[in-house]
Amino acid sequence: MTPESSVPANSGCPAILEGSANFRDLGGYPTEAGRRIRRGQLFRAGNMARLTDTDHQVLARLAIKTICDLRSTHEREAEPYVWCSVAGVAYWACDSSESFADLGRLIATGQLTAETARTTMIEGYRRLPFEQAAAVTELLRRLAVGELPLVFNCSAGKDRTGVAAAIILSVLGVSRATIIKDYLLTNEILRGNPMFRERIQGLAALSKAQNEGMSVVLSADPAYLNAALTAIEDSYSTIDVYVRNRLGISDKLRAHIHEQLLE
Repeated sequence: MTPESSVPANSGCPAILEGSANFRDLGGYPTEAGRRIRRGQLFRAGNMARLTDTDHQVLARLAIKTICDLRSTHEREAEPYVWCSVAGVAYWACDSSESFADLGRLIATGQLTAETARTTMIEGYRRLPFEQAAAVTELLRRLAVGELPLVFNCSAGKDRTGVAAAIILSVLGVSRATIIKDYLLTNEILRGNPMFRERIQGLAALSKAQNEGMSVVLSADPAYLNAALTAIEDSYSTIDVYVRNRLGISDKLRAHIHEQLLE
């Protein structure tokens, strides 16, 4: 059985948080070297500002130790994670501007269509590995020293989180095909999420063309993630070289990450 065919439909837990979309465990995935990511140690998520009391209990049972927030400064100021200090969870975020700023302009000027949205998303993904380099470096360093279990998130848990997840999984030795499958789980999970359905229903007031454009924006398309990974390879020849030279993650640190997360 190949690693790709042995990937479960969902590598870890489904969307078990009531107040956060796209929360899931990255554990369970096989590596090309024959190892497997430990479950219950590394989680990806969307916005976690609206967690319920039940969600807090879930995170307590999971013994979450660290949150790495990839949202922009504006997003974090609008919806802060006040529960982290109360729960005793370490919280890290870096000051950053909005990604995909061109989308806001297209929406504001009524120029958002399926075609312009897809082009803008692909270009935005090509920039993400470089815009988010400092954040991904911090993530990897925290994994190396064992600040686990750890959750990393952005707004929808799809774009910034998706690229960060792809880089982390690459560092762990997971195949490209498996990384893409994990990314596409977002579509399956968000379709069943009440918060995401409310957001989709809110698009009804837009024109047909804009509605189609927003549907493109809100979906996980393999062309998007492939654009990010190809941009890395265009600049650094391989993801390994990018991780070592751009992110500053040495072979020693990579070995520590493997020790922490692989079984």
